[in-house]
Amino acid sequence: MMSDKQDRREKDNGFVLVVVIWLAGLLAITAATYAHTVQTHVRIASNLTESARAEALADGGAMLAVRDLLTQYTSSSTNRRFAIDATPVSCQISGYGRLKIRVHEEGAKIDINSAGLPLMETILLGLGEAPAFASAKASAIMDYRDPDDTRRVNGAETPEYIQAGRSTGPKNARFEAISELGQVLGVDSATIAKLRPHVTVHSGLAGIDPRVASAELIQLLRQGMERTTISFASFPELSATSSLPAMFTVASQRKTFTLHVVATTESGGVFVREAVVDLGPRRAPRHRFLTWRRGELSTSRSVLIKNRSPLSPC
Repeated sequence: MMSDKQDRREKDNGFVLVVVIWLAGLLAITAATYAHTVQTHVRIASNLTESARAEALADGGAMLAVRDLLTQYTSSSTNRRFAIDATPVSCQISGYGRLKIRVHEEGAKIDINSAGLPLMETILLGLGEAPAFASAKASAIMDYRDPDDTRRVNGAETPEYIQAGRSTGPKNARFEAISELGQVLGVDSATIAKLRPHVTVHSGLAGIDPRVASAELIQLLRQGMERTTISFASFPELSATSSLPAMFTVASQRKTFTLHVVATTESGGVFVREAVVDLGPRRAPRHRFLTWRRGELSTSRSVLIKNRSPLSPC
């Protein structure tokens, strides 16, 4: 009898031991999961904090550039900190991080609201469009922005949009952003991608200022001219500074600029700020931001973090 009771007791003890081990394992898994969750939340919070620091640093860099622009705008000083032809300037704020700042005068680009048909057609030709497509796309851009419903030769007004299956016709008003080119009949995303670095909606100029325009844009325009059936001699007088037709060039007021700021914190956080600023009238400058958005990194994050060579202070 005693032997049977002892056997049952031993079996019960064995079962309890298994339960205890199972519970201990379950508690260990729960604890490990909780610890991992806590670590994840801590890491997320740390990343958010570092991102906020990088954003604040980038915004400070943008205001630093604006201050330099205003100084030059309101005085005759030539001691410019940041070139206005998109040349990058790198500097460091001790204890906070690094800045890479580019400033580009909007008069260096083609304004799709103000440029005439010859200039728009020439840049499209320079970018590799076939003459017939360049003419059609340039004309459609003109018809999209002008206030009337009169179709240009090779252009597109409401009937052409309806025929193409569009529910609405052209805007018949100015472009508010480069991305609106995607609403123009016949202008595809590939064309917009090629145009984007060279066009703007903010200069208000009928041409480009060759003193600050990129060598690439000037070369593209010259290539476009070479692809036309009209000889160079048929164009009006060429600009001495760029060898472009005088009707393609203007003197900018130097009042509207694109800012591109890449900020890297001491801990490796990265943020890109892109903005367009208008300085206002020279006699009473009051700057305002026309755009203010988060930009995309064109350089890999690892390269930005690994570059630890000493820089001049901002």
